[in-house]
Amino acid sequence: MCYGRCARCIGHSLAWLATLCIVANVLLYFPNGETKYASENHLSRFVWFFSGILGGGLLMFVPASTFIGLDQEDCCGCCGHENCGKRCAMLSSILAALLGIAGSAYCVIVAALALEEGPRCTDASGQWNYTFAHTEGDYLLDSSTWSRCVEPKHIVEWNVSLFSILLALGGIEFILCLIQVINGMLGGVCGYCSSRQQVRTCSEQGRMGSRKCGSCLSSLLIPLALWSIIVNILLYFPNGQASYASSNKLTNYVWYFEGICFSGIMMLVVAALLLVLENDNNYKCCQSENCSKKYMTLLSMIFSALGIAFSGYCLVISALGLLQGPYCRTPDGWEYAFEGTAGRFLTDSREWVQCLEPAHVVEWNIILFSILIALSGLQVVVCLIRVAIQLSQALCGTYSVIIQPGII
Repeated sequence: MCYGRCARCIGHSLAWLATLCIVANVLLYFPNGETKYASENHLSRFVWFFSGILGGGLLMFVPASTFIGLDQEDCCGCCGHENCGKRCAMLSSILAALLGIAGSAYCVIVAALALEEGPRCTDASGQWNYTFAHTEGDYLLDSSTWSRCVEPKHIVEWNVSLFSILLALGGIEFILCLIQVINGMLGGVCGYCSSRQQVRTCSEQGRMGSRKCGSCLSSLLIPLALWSIIVNILLYFPNGQASYASSNKLTNYVWYFEGICFSGIMMLVVAALLLVLENDNNYKCCQSENCSKKYMTLLSMIFSALGIAFSGYCLVISALGLLQGPYCRTPDGWEYAFEGTAGRFLTDSREWVQCLEPAHVVEWNIILFSILIALSGLQVVVCLIRVAIQLSQALCGTYSVIIQPGII
């Protein structure tokens, strides 16, 4: 079985599904093709979670591009290193698949919650509210009640159709990423190549695979770090406004620079150092080549441990910021409206209306801090895998294998 072709097929499918998710999410901002409802904040709160744009959309392009790149003509190529085995590449693709599972699950959950709550619309008295919020989704089976929403026209049909599409697309993405997890495990354990000649070629070059595999993992840290920097910067501009940062009206955990410094710049430095250490032309620290390799392996373990510390710091701070909630203006003034709830506000979106300013700051903080948690969590996993690989190299050493003619 060619696991690479299967991964490529999954990657192309995810790219198309992600594009459709973005289109469906964008349409939710324009009921009946009108823009005034978005500008006047008369849309469902779940529209502002960007579940189709971020979770089922942009985030899905990461695993999609990874899976498409797995199917190359070179049996033993990986991240530009021809000696890196495809087994390592297939196993590394599991990380991208897990990221896709997280993004698609987020899209599915938000779409399901939006369908259950129903749209925000005006009732017969002209008041804007969630008319079907307390029906527990029963309105979906009784279309005769949809006429209770007066404005925007056909808003119930609009929301039900688009959120159902997002629910279906996110579900398909979830299943495809789950299939790739299994496909990646099989490809990594059973072997990527299918022909005997390819297997023989991979076997001859496999003695360098573990080190080049480390380079592949180090390369994954770079896009994760860049995304962490971007997400942390966005936290300073709720609704695209800089006035809240200049007047110090942001949550205190934003000023810990966890995504910019630790999960961002410091992880870029760690990734660069690890890639340098994995280079074939490293300076020999002593006369013995084996001694030099073990010394470089020890340095790589130290830097990988630092990567775990940096990304772990970002993970902890982001989790604390998520549990504390945003700093916002309430009827009682500027305060942490949810500080004493121990994170219970995360599961009860009805409490979010306590924050009057900045608009949608609760959704803004939840989305960005959650993304930081996911990114830093993946960085921790990558660094842990690197430590495991380097520890096995340090304990077992590197030996040359003489293959007698006729055995293969």
